[in-house]
Amino acid sequence: WLVNYFGSLSVDDSLECLRAMLQANIRQNLHVCVQIATKYHEQLGTNALIEIFESFKSFEGLFYFLGSIVNFSQEPEVHFKYIQAACKTGQVKEVERICRESNCYEPERVKNFLKEAKLTDQLPLIIVCDRFDFVHDLVLYLFRNNLQKYIEIYVQKVNPARLPVVVGGLLLDVDCSEDIIKQLMAVVRGTFIIFPTSFMAADMPNELIELLEKIVLDNSVFSDHRNLQNLLILTAIKADKSRVMEYINRLDNYDAPDVANIAINNSLFEEAFAIFKKFEVLIDHVKNFDRAYEFAERCNEPAVWSLLAHAQLAQGSIKEAIDSYVKASDPSRFQAVSEAASNSGNWEDLVRYLQMARKKARETFIESELAFAYARTNRLSDLEEFISDQIMPISLFSSSTFDIVFVEIMLSAFGYLNLIESRYTWFLYVADRCFDQQLYEAAKILYSNVSNYSRLAITLVHLGEYQGSVDAARKANSTRTWKEVCFACVNHKEFRLAQMCGLHIVVHADELGDLINYYEQRGHFDELIQLLEAGLGLERAHMGMFTELAILYSKFKPEKMREHLELFWSRVNIPKLQKFLKRRSQANRNCSKVSSVEVIRI
Repeated sequence: WLVNYFGSLSVDDSLECLRAMLQANIRQNLHVCVQIATKYHEQLGTNALIEIFESFKSFEGLFYFLGSIVNFSQEPEVHFKYIQAACKTGQVKEVERICRESNCYEPERVKNFLKEAKLTDQLPLIIVCDRFDFVHDLVLYLFRNNLQKYIEIYVQKVNPARLPVVVGGLLLDVDCSEDIIKQLMAVVRGTFIIFPTSFMAADMPNELIELLEKIVLDNSVFSDHRNLQNLLILTAIKADKSRVMEYINRLDNYDAPDVANIAINNSLFEEAFAIFKKFEVLIDHVKNFDRAYEFAERCNEPAVWSLLAHAQLAQGSIKEAIDSYVKASDPSRFQAVSEAASNSGNWEDLVRYLQMARKKARETFIESELAFAYARTNRLSDLEEFISDQIMPISLFSSSTFDIVFVEIMLSAFGYLNLIESRYTWFLYVADRCFDQQLYEAAKILYSNVSNYSRLAITLVHLGEYQGSVDAARKANSTRTWKEVCFACVNHKEFRLAQMCGLHIVVHADELGDLINYYEQRGHFDELIQLLEAGLGLERAHMGMFTELAILYSKFKPEKMREHLELFWSRVNIPKLQKFLKRRSQANRNCSKVSSVEVIRI
């Protein structure tokens, strides 16, 4: 009834009645006065009602009255007075709530009030200062009033990202000891992530560098703190690039890939490479070759490409390794690269690598491997051009024997003769490799250029170039070569060429038997007889030739036996012929061939 009665009174009468009720018995009437104020505050005026409660120092009444309207009011005074009343009545949780949620109070006024209020719990002040960027004032207040534990609460529970500003304020403005700072950071260690933007936002990068140097570079519990090391380097990248290289070299627990990429983005390529070289994290630890390639491509430093190439080669990524070596212009591991590419069949890639390596290092191994790689890729024109530049016979200098000797002396004096001989040996080795792997066209080019006519002759046989093989055998002038070419021609029924070769064989008595057996085993009796007949007129014709031809006549052309013996009886080994005929007669009694008696009679 009483609350409703106030609805019939004027504003002045209502306010006067409220004063009278509070003055008469504040304890008994406070509850109903709060109800009346809450119901009619719009008509009576909020400020007038606040003034009445304050005049009786009734902060309890003020707290309950404003508590009923504060959530719906936009008036800064209502929110401020509610905070005051809550503080006076010990309602700290409500103070925390309104400081955190309200957007209507004046931050500076509330901050100053909370500092003067000296609450037992400083969390409301912390909330206001954090929300409205009064962190510097907060740190000074808490430190000077020996409330360091609330600094810990702030950076641990409220806003860990504010740690840089807090520590900076402690170190630079109040000359706080490093032990307190380290203790503070120990509390929050592992519970926050520090980013360079935090320091940039504080607009105090140089001061923070100074702070972090003392914390990280000096031997302390924080020296190995990864986030602090990251922060120190990244802050220096933004604020003082001259210090970056020192930090990179002195520290060893930062996030190298991320820091390196940031360094590259800021054009600190030397520093980025120093990180890469020091840690080799992208390839040795992270095993992330895609990121390593991206790093190398952006940095584009030869040494970086080399490091990547070494790792790719070790992993077995041959093509990728060669790509990196070529970009690095690095021939240092030419033997390992050649072996790996050969084993994996990456011949085209190996050609690219060796072409690069040859420009950087004049090694005989490189040149011989390049020649073989040309052969494996069937780049014969490149091979021929390449070889012609490498092998230069001394005889090309002059046709005069005197001049050749003179040139040899001069080349030897300047050390070139050994070089030529070394190259000759290596390219002969390459030619043999080509021959063994049936790369006969390449072997032909190589043997021709090193003037190894013996091997050239056999190579031409495999290529079916029999006339050329005979010409090469003539230049080689080796009995073994003549035999190989001759037998090859026999196999392919090139009897004219075989006879040309055979004439160089039959004059050697110890080789004659092999030649005759080779022909006879293949049934080429007429061709063998023709060969020996042609050889009788040679200057070096010997008794064995006449005797073996007589034996062949006795077996295959007995009608020619008499004439042969009558003409060359003095050059035939009669006992050997008789012995052969006797064995033959015993083996075949019905043999109609010439008998040993007839031989004696002739």
